[in-house]
Amino acid sequence: MRSRGDGTGRLDRHCSGCEEGELAVAVGAALLAAASGLFGVWAVRTLGKQWSLVARLADQHELITNGPYAIVRHPIYTALLGLLLATGIALSEFLPTVIAAAIYAGATMMRVGSEERLLASAFGAAHTDYKRRVRAFIPGIW
Repeated sequence: MRSRGDGTGRLDRHCSGCEEGELAVAVGAALLAAASGLFGVWAVRTLGKQWSLVARLADQHELITNGPYAIVRHPIYTALLGLLLATGIALSEFLPTVIAAAIYAGATMMRVGSEERLLASAFGAAHTDYKRRVRAFIPGIW
């Protein structure tokens, strides 16, 4: 939206040069990106010193099941998927976005497998119970 130019500071109710619905899609993509980014930051902050780029167990490692980890087991990967989708919605077309999301999901599942095995070896029944209660990426779905 741009200012009217009449000195009142009021905003036009139309997106100049936008097709109908394009502004809504842009706003939706921006909201998805912001929510995904905040969700990822929340997840990293919740992990604290246990966060690492490499799958590993830190000294006195704990199984984190609170905060975003009570919603999904892998909230950082969920956040990255949300950012990928938001970027695709804003800047690409449907098919390339779906293909990118499928490639991301497949590659992420390989990494998650190694992380899940590592956590299962360290936390046993507690991790098994956590997996039973909380979905990996999308609450109630996946």
